[in-house]
Amino acid sequence: MLLAVLGRGVQEISDGNWDVTEDLEVCDPAGAHFLKRVPLVDDHNPHCLVGGGQLSILAGVELHRKLGAELMVCGYAHRLPYLLECGGPTDSEVGSACFRAILDSAGLLLPEILVWPRDKVMPEKSNTARELQNMLELAVERGIEDVAVVTVAVHLPRTILFAQEIVRRQDHFQPLELSFYASEQVLAEANAGLYATRVLSLQMSQAYARTAFYERRGVQAWLAGIYR
Repeated sequence: MLLAVLGRGVQEISDGNWDVTEDLEVCDPAGAHFLKRVPLVDDHNPHCLVGGGQLSILAGVELHRKLGAELMVCGYAHRLPYLLECGGPTDSEVGSACFRAILDSAGLLLPEILVWPRDKVMPEKSNTARELQNMLELAVERGIEDVAVVTVAVHLPRTILFAQEIVRRQDHFQPLELSFYASEQVLAEANAGLYATRVLSLQMSQAYARTAFYERRGVQAWLAGIYR
């Protein structure tokens, strides 16, 4: 099985130290990630949105514990402009390092972890659709038919729509068996005592409602054939 944790952005938390996004993050007015993490997140800030990188990595660990992934990728796509401009790492580098560290600390067997290299750039814009295309191509190349995709719940409907359309349009993806997981549900099922309050706080936030608005707009753009 290929386990794919979709990227949710990375940020520099101190000089040279990078981390995946927290549950909530303050973005720029266009909804893009800031290079430097804004330390005090205010849910009332109109630019506060769902990040969720940490949740998805933790959910990926639980899925690997449950399903036993053969191969794992995280944020498997080339860098967004804010990372290219500063010579920063790929989402894949940062997320994979986080995933590996958690598995090591828990004493769990590591799957093969494939990291997207910094110097590999695709002609298309780096976005959810491109990331799904990349990991489906990887599954075909490796002869893996089962693909598990995990991301935060607010991002999941768009992810499923994109993946289904990509598979429908490209015959060589037809044999693949895709399954989709919401990070919050995976974690709540694994340890409700630890994660239930955190999950509910996220889903009741104003940031969640704002992000859902943008996600719906992305779905509408895809259906209209104008997704960028």
